[in-house]
Amino acid sequence: MKKRTLSLLLAFVLCFSVIGTASARWVIDENGNIYEVDDTSPTPPPVIPSSPTYSVGNGSGSTEDGSWTCDRSNAKEGATVTITAQPKEGYEVGTVTVKDKNGKTITVTKTTEGKYTFVMPKGDVSVSVTFAPVAPVNPFVDVKEGDWFFEVVCTAAEKGWVNGTDATHFNPNSSMKRGDFAVLMANIKKVDLTNYKTSTFSDVPANKYYSKAIAYCADMGYLDGVGNNKFAPESTITREQMAKLVANVKGLTQVTTPQKPFADDEKISSWAKGYVYACAKAGIVLGDDKNNANPKTAAKRKDAAAMVVRAFA
Repeated sequence: MKKRTLSLLLAFVLCFSVIGTASARWVIDENGNIYEVDDTSPTPPPVIPSSPTYSVGNGSGSTEDGSWTCDRSNAKEGATVTITAQPKEGYEVGTVTVKDKNGKTITVTKTTEGKYTFVMPKGDVSVSVTFAPVAPVNPFVDVKEGDWFFEVVCTAAEKGWVNGTDATHFNPNSSMKRGDFAVLMANIKKVDLTNYKTSTFSDVPANKYYSKAIAYCADMGYLDGVGNNKFAPESTITREQMAKLVANVKGLTQVTTPQKPFADDEKISSWAKGYVYACAKAGIVLGDDKNNANPKTAAKRKDAAAMVVRAFA
């Protein structure tokens, strides 16, 4: 009986040895059950080569007018790259240029304000961004682009320093009144004139639009009258009078010994010389083509706008 059992077991082993393959084996458990066990090692997933990435070149940059960054420094072909441009105050984005390795220009799309995108080509790219001054808003029909005073008038109006003679006219060649220039100075200082109701000058009534501004400037020591307790608010302000007021408001120190006197130095009032040359040193008062300051020349509205923009903008 034992021999027969051993023979049967041997027969089973031989049978399973023939049937079995290199990828499987047969096992008999303690209860005499026979079953196949898969002995094949798991097949590793196929290795898929990764797509190459290319350089976005200078992924960020800056100039004195603004800066820009890309959302990545490297990208695969077909990826969308976003450029964020941030101009400084007074500037706007001029051009956004992307070129491939061969110098070919890549299409750039503006998505939102300050955001631009392009599709990465096969190969490295270079990115450049330029900025330009914001074009001034011109509310006046009598101030034309191309006029030498165009930008200064627009700048002064945009900042709320000067007003037109009506909603659409500035009258650049009209005279600048002394009262109007006092208003201009108060506007620049952004002062609350509520408490300045009357002026000490006898010829400045309380109900005039310039009364509070004159009272404020007089109280601060910025301006003087013309004598006899009068201010002459309706009179035209001269260039040297503007220089004194601007120098006082700006806090300039008087210059008594200028390095380069004006050709018409003898025409500058003694009380005004220190202020005129202080403004000249600061680049506020400019001489004409013959280096004349023209100190007693009646100032025009365009001249006043130019002086305050040079001084305070």
